[in-house]
Amino acid sequence: MQTSGFISPHTISTDETIGLTSFAAQDSPHCQPNEYGPSCKYCVPRDSCVDGHYTCDPLTGNKLCRPGYKGDACEIPEERDTENEFHLTCPASECRNGGTCISGRCCCSGGYTGELCEVEIIECRNDSCMNAGKAKKINSK
Repeated sequence: MQTSGFISPHTISTDETIGLTSFAAQDSPHCQPNEYGPSCKYCVPRDSCVDGHYTCDPLTGNKLCRPGYKGDACEIPEERDTENEFHLTCPASECRNGGTCISGRCCCSGGYTGELCEVEIIECRNDSCMNAGKAKKINSK
């Protein structure tokens, strides 16, 4: 049996450009990274106030809400004990790059991730870069 190009449903990979761990479970050898299931459904895990808080189901590519969130894009915080959360502050008491401290955690604005919103997200679908090219941000200044 030839398995060239097939990624096991149990492979775990880390995407360094966004600092999130994702599960690569392509059911077909023609699926690209961040594509899942027999139809290669595209899904990129998110953890931001702008894009939602979810991982991707490794078998279907459907969004799986992170703990504490619900909604179609996992953007709605579930009910919390606000009395006990009132005194929670974010790490180092400062969220960067437009992030907001919510319940003791930095909620990052679009384009950033990380504990303090210090990691810039550079998005590029793998199939858009040809000849082993890599996505790179170009300053517009």
